Amino acid sequence: MTDDSTTTTTAQHTDRLTELATHATELHGTDPELPADDLDALRDRLADVRFFGVDAQYTQGPVDALRAFFETVDPDFLDGVGGDLDEAADGGIPPQQDDDVDERVAAADRLVPRIRAQLDAHSGEYAATTSEDRVALARRHCRVLEQATERKRHVPDDPREADTLAHAQVRDEAMAENAEWVRAFTGTDTLSVWAHDAHVARTGLQYGERVPSLGQHLAVRHGDDYWALGFAFARGGFQAIDTAEDTENELTGHELDDPLDDTIEAALDDAVDSPAVVDLRSARDEERLTDWLARRPHFETGATFDPDRNATDRLLTYDYTDAFDALCWIPETTRARPLGN
Repeated sequence: MTDDSTTTTTAQHTDRLTELATHATELHGTDPELPADDLDALRDRLADVRFFGVDAQYTQGPVDALRAFFETVDPDFLDGVGGDLDEAADGGIPPQQDDDVDERVAAADRLVPRIRAQLDAHSGEYAATTSEDRVALARRHCRVLEQATERKRHVPDDPREADTLAHAQVRDEAMAENAEWVRAFTGTDTLSVWAHDAHVARTGLQYGERVPSLGQHLAVRHGDDYWALGFAFARGGFQAIDTAEDTENELTGHELDDPLDDTIEAALDDAVDSPAVVDLRSARDEERLTDWLARRPHFETGATFDPDRNATDRLLTYDYTDAFDALCWIPETTRARPLGN
């Protein structure tokens, strides 16, 4: 097999696969059909885990949280801002599909300074009614409302236009800021940030040109203390919003067959036959392997998926050992199935 700059023989390709396998550590306990006792044990382990949202795409979440807060601490103030809260709430509709986006931006611009001033003036009494943490969360929800509104100002009709990328920059800056806030608010030394590979990568988002990503911001601030874990799978089921034409854009299940040739998924499928974590930090010193990995495109899936789209259009190239510190590899996946459904 060849590429434009380097000829790779079959033997050399096999050597790279062997080298790749030496950096993989097998994962245990990955059976999707967990026994009931194991599920109960998992619930017990997760009982003390706290989850926070860090994204700032939509205004609905912070609007709902602020409304609930003021219903408890200051119903009279809520009466005065309730109309603007209604108008600012976007229902999770993307701004490029929202006919009322300008009105939502104007309403949020009125709300944010009023809410901040109210919290500054009455934080003591609000904390006495609820807690200092609840007041701090209200301040953060006000900030997230501001962040999501700022993103709305910059989203073009085509969010992937290379010359109008401010919306992506605003979003990932907001996620990094919010992750740092969660770390400070909880007082934890270790924080797990769950996002798409493109966001957690150390090397920035790819929208025709590079845009600083959540992961790039965190890597700059924390150096090697930031550990970026990417994901890849060869085949199986997953769930995503179906964006094919003539669909209702609903969350649904999708299936993929064997990986495309010459992708990172195909390489891992040949090299590692079980779920594993591939240590890419330890591979950085092996120039032949890092160069070889940099030429393997990745088949991208995310929150949305169009099954009718040409598969090769979904290929995205990372310089893997720069973008990630490790890669979680799952040969075959099953769709997420929420308990009770």
